[in-house]
Amino acid sequence: MARGDHIYVHCDLVGIGSYTHHGIDCGDGTVIHYSEGIICRTTIQQFSQGKEICRSPYEYCDSPNLVMIRAKSRLGECNYDLIFNNCEHFATWCKTGHEESKQVKPLLDVLDFFKWRMEVKERQSYQNLIDRQNEILRKLNHEFRQNDLRQTKDMVPQMLQERSLVTDNFDYRILEILLKEGCWQEADELTAYAMLKVSNRDYERYFRLIDIANFPREDLLIIDKLWLEYSRNLFGFSVQKKIYQSLGGIQDYQYEIWENFSNKVGWRKNDIPLLYEQLCFGIHAPKGHFPHGKKIGFEVIGLLAII
Repeated sequence: MARGDHIYVHCDLVGIGSYTHHGIDCGDGTVIHYSEGIICRTTIQQFSQGKEICRSPYEYCDSPNLVMIRAKSRLGECNYDLIFNNCEHFATWCKTGHEESKQVKPLLDVLDFFKWRMEVKERQSYQNLIDRQNEILRKLNHEFRQNDLRQTKDMVPQMLQERSLVTDNFDYRILEILLKEGCWQEADELTAYAMLKVSNRDYERYFRLIDIANFPREDLLIIDKLWLEYSRNLFGFSVQKKIYQSLGGIQDYQYEIWENFSNKVGWRKNDIPLLYEQLCFGIHAPKGHFPHGKKIGFEVIGLLAII
């Protein structure tokens, strides 16, 4: 550990589970951190409470002098907030000038998605949706706790992997966990939600052709990569692209080819479009069945030109 390091310890809270407590090492046996709701300077022993101290690695951060200036400038602050201004926010801000908490951001994103999802209840009863979402939240919480308990030596590769799933537009670690857990319907809906949110169309809930044309390729490639990986190359935009092109499809919409494509990927049965509820939400669905996204519709052709 050295002066200006972002350090943390693993803690357990009865009834809640594991969490991490963060601070800035002053290099003289003291730490600046949130303690009982106030940013103060305590001994490193008071900070650690006998627990192993870990160092949070950064690929890019500011100099130790600037880190210490920031940390000291907030001594005495008592504006602690678990979600928006916690100890990890403080330590990250000291290191980079930007506030972020990896412990809470993914959960905030998924709760935002659930709120968006609950506004449309035509498929299931309200209580069934709540039960399913609570089950998913338990799985997400377990996954995040397991990540927090990884050994320090595993943190750098893990951090690089997580960074590759986070863009300026969306945190796709949530999509990865849903796919990993086999929550195919929720993963499909989250895909549509993420894409609408990236396009600033989550309120309108539909895409315009200009939104598809301007969709960031970086985000599309991440979505495609995750669907490919967890479906064993069964689902994904790139899979749909191959199928569409094999039928003679090009970038422009062609009615007959679109109908053939929809039949091929299982979106139609006996030449009749299936309702979203009638799709096969499982690994045994036809090749290219997902992402369907419900609201993407034939505009998906435009995405196939980007991938």
